[in-house]
Amino acid sequence: MSVRLRLHVKESDRAMNFRDLRVRVRSRLQNRRMQEVVGTVGAQLAIFGLNAIQSIILARLLSPYARGEYGTVVLFTQILLYAGMLGTSFSIARRSQPKEDSLEHLKSASLRAGIFTGLISFVVVLLLSFIALPESKSYLAPLCVGIALALPFEHARLALLAVDHGSGEFRRYNINRLVSAMVLPLLLGIFWWFGMVTVLTVTCLSVVSSIVSLFALTWMHRETNLLKNASPSVFVLLKEGRSYAVSYFASQLLGRLDVLLILWLVDFTNQGHYSVAIAVTSLLQVVPSALCLFSFNLGSSNASFPPKRFALAAVGVLSIQAVSACVLGLLLFAFLPWLVGEKYKPSIPMAIALLPGLVVDGAATVAEGFIRGRGKPLSTMLPRVFGAVTLVICAFLLHPWYAEMSIPIASSIGYSVSGFAIIALAFWSVRVQARSMEVQP
Repeated sequence: MSVRLRLHVKESDRAMNFRDLRVRVRSRLQNRRMQEVVGTVGAQLAIFGLNAIQSIILARLLSPYARGEYGTVVLFTQILLYAGMLGTSFSIARRSQPKEDSLEHLKSASLRAGIFTGLISFVVVLLLSFIALPESKSYLAPLCVGIALALPFEHARLALLAVDHGSGEFRRYNINRLVSAMVLPLLLGIFWWFGMVTVLTVTCLSVVSSIVSLFALTWMHRETNLLKNASPSVFVLLKEGRSYAVSYFASQLLGRLDVLLILWLVDFTNQGHYSVAIAVTSLLQVVPSALCLFSFNLGSSNASFPPKRFALAAVGVLSIQAVSACVLGLLLFAFLPWLVGEKYKPSIPMAIALLPGLVVDGAATVAEGFIRGRGKPLSTMLPRVFGAVTLVICAFLLHPWYAEMSIPIASSIGYSVSGFAIIALAFWSVRVQARSMEVQP
């Protein structure tokens, strides 16, 4: 009888524990911050899916040679898409932190700042297109200039999105990013149906998609008069964003240096293979890119963060990245030739070589967002520059033996060196703040 009673008690305890667990999970999911994180990660996954569809369409319709041509056309515009904003997206996001003041004037200022930096970036791409391309690829300069026409529209959209990011309006933020990621694949699908996809067609459609995305976001802000008096001025936003601009340029230097080396050291066919490798491995940036938004806001709040909790978070992100990389590596062998064709099979070893570095860089992206939120973006510049120098040295040392494979290997080494340094820097920042709070009476 006593045995039955004990069994009954254990079963009831299990039932209560299960109910408690279910209640805790439900309360966590109902928490606004958790909903925002889940929604943003979900939106990021959906955006990756849409970008994957776009990459598949391009790979199916363009040969590796033509894919390499398109990679050259879009390169300078991609580099200046974020770096060309000169840090204004970060200064706008910090000014948009939840407050009682109306954000209408800031929205108007952000729109003007985006158009201003977009026009400057267009001029820079115009110059680079005619002086920075190898002679064998210089015939693509007019298309490089043509696709750069998207920059004023993209910068205006991203600047307005920075207001939603900083103010915590993640629903509108995620919806517009989804719409923006959806437009180009949809247009490509329509032109694919009519058999009209060429490098020139894709260039024109990229500009059209940027225009459509900006108008979609301004329609979502239709309750606000975006043409009213702007405050602060564009130059104030540029001044506040200077340190972020330097930091982000250093980050982009490392992030795009491998593509610049590919541009100069290999032919169009291998450049096309590398473009596909970058597209498929971008899956490892999905979760870190979403978490970076929240780590930036957490850093901006100047709230205390226990060092042990930070260390656990870093290990957690690294673990998620490592597992994702292993799964992705296995899937590449099985599905990549089926998705994009046997002609892109050389992309597989390039993608595998990139994965280790992207595991570390993903965790570093989250840590870097936290540091930028603290208002110390310049502190990450040195690790990024050191990583870029490491990448270049390794690429030139390995190139005589490994040819085009030397660049993804060197890129992985550079990402790892800078990534671990940034994670250590963020941990040191958290530890210093924790100690300073312990000293205070």
